[in-house]
Amino acid sequence: MENDDNKVDNLENSFLIYNHESQTLKGFDYFIAWIKNFPITALCIFISIVLYILVSYSTYFEFKSYPQENAREYLAYIKYGAVLGGPSQELLSQGQLWRLLVNVFHHGGFIHIFFNLTAMYVIGAYAEKYMGSIAYLIFILLCGMGQEIACQLTIEQGAIGISGVAFGIFGILMIIKNQDANIKKFMTKELIRSMIFQLILFMFLTYFNILNIANVGHIFGLFYGFFFAFTFYKSPSLIKKIFFVLVNLSIIPGLYYIYNNVIN
Repeated sequence: MENDDNKVDNLENSFLIYNHESQTLKGFDYFIAWIKNFPITALCIFISIVLYILVSYSTYFEFKSYPQENAREYLAYIKYGAVLGGPSQELLSQGQLWRLLVNVFHHGGFIHIFFNLTAMYVIGAYAEKYMGSIAYLIFILLCGMGQEIACQLTIEQGAIGISGVAFGIFGILMIIKNQDANIKKFMTKELIRSMIFQLILFMFLTYFNILNIANVGHIFGLFYGFFFAFTFYKSPSLIKKIFFVLVNLSIIPGLYYIYNNVIN
């Protein structure tokens, strides 16, 4: 009889939407097996949830002496590593540039975190399985830092959330969809059109001050996903990889500019 470890290993594909073999695992066993197969996606979700809980607790309990909820929330985010524009920008001039990456895992409310983590749960599994956990992690870190730098250098200082990374993952899946049967089945024309429509809709909602959305982060993430996929999964070559490295080195002057711009 097949032992439990082998059963879990053989179910690597079973957690994807179009494969229903995961019905053989229930409850806690399914949860553990999913984490084992997609550890980086699970880690991103876990970090985001923990930060959301900590910020919520501090907002309503630790900083309850402050009369304005916005002030309480602002202080809570700063305590747990975020940088939200305004006075907190001074923290970047003190060398706390790591806060830009932490911003990726913070979210501005239940609806924000619910939709972002749902997207990560669904599309992250496809990407992590195809790319491998190490490459997937590298992409998340580079894309996350890149989206925050892009936001800082434009009009979206203090943007938070993992949605830019999610759009980046979606960009990768768009490029590689014909290279994997599961991804091809998932990435329908209707889904791609709906995501593009959503991206455009967000721009209009922001322009008319209906919602405050980090469109720069979303657009950066999507095109960074295209760039990453074309470099490593679409006729990869040494020249492409060298160019990729050179482009990503622009993170360094980007951080330097942010650091000095805050001081000045």
